Amino acid sequence: MKKGEKTKAIILETGRDLFWKFSFKDISVDHICEIAGVNKGTFYRYFESKVDLCLQVIDFNYNMLVKDVLERSFSETNDPIARYEGIIRRIYNLQKGFYDNEGRCRGCPFINLAMELSNQEEFIREKLAEVSEGISKYFAEIYLQLEKKGMTSIKCDKDEMARKMLYVFNGSLVSSKIENKPGHILEAIPATKVLLGSA
Repeated sequence: MKKGEKTKAIILETGRDLFWKFSFKDISVDHICEIAGVNKGTFYRYFESKVDLCLQVIDFNYNMLVKDVLERSFSETNDPIARYEGIIRRIYNLQKGFYDNEGRCRGCPFINLAMELSNQEEFIREKLAEVSEGISKYFAEIYLQLEKKGMTSIKCDKDEMARKMLYVFNGSLVSSKIENKPGHILEAIPATKVLLGSA
């Protein structure tokens, strides 16, 4: 990695961690620069604004989610329920790590930003909507595979089912953050099995 690319990556990862650990509004460009060890001129060389950094952080987080959670869970097994369980358990392990190290669940980085900014920053709301759509495609594939294998008696439009699965998924993450109990995330597994007719 070239020096400029490394500097940008440091700023990006610093912003990612601070936005996730605290909030978008609580973190200033000055604070990001201080933690990243760069000056403001360097920051603005790579990012037009804090909002621009946030948009790139969302892309970074989504790419990590796809690579480390969604694709990995799909690659390990052809069983659609096991794939869903793999997704949930990986998310749980991440939040349990935060809980063990920091004493609290950080919650979902996408939901956190949506709750804080979706009514104020339209570009961010649109980007987060794209993330939801991307996750939903994996859930739709799980349902289609269940249907194909005769593992569900539920007849439903795949996109509608994917949205319902996403609602359960998001709800478990919100609940775990509100009550500071990472185990709530695992409750998405039996709830979704009922939804899918695979309990």
